Amino acid sequence: MAQQHRFNYLNLSDIQPKDIVFARKRSKISQNELASILGISVRTLESWERGHRKPSRAAQSLLRLFIRAPNLLVTYLT
Repeated sequence: MAQQHRFNYLNLSDIQPKDIVFARKRSKISQNELASILGISVRTLESWERGHRKPSRAAQSLLRLFIRAPNLLVTYLT
């Protein structure tokens, strides 16, 4: 049985790389699409997903919204 990924909704101030990857894949959005929606380069998104860099506070706010309500972010930022 596959292990389910669970977000820690009480402490989303510390977004983990796996949270970004999981939310993106759950939403069936490519790295190119999410990077475009967020207004960043694919390389930046890749570095967040790999844990090489940490998103800025502003980017973390957008990522929290994406994790909680991906359709909302996609609708209003595209």
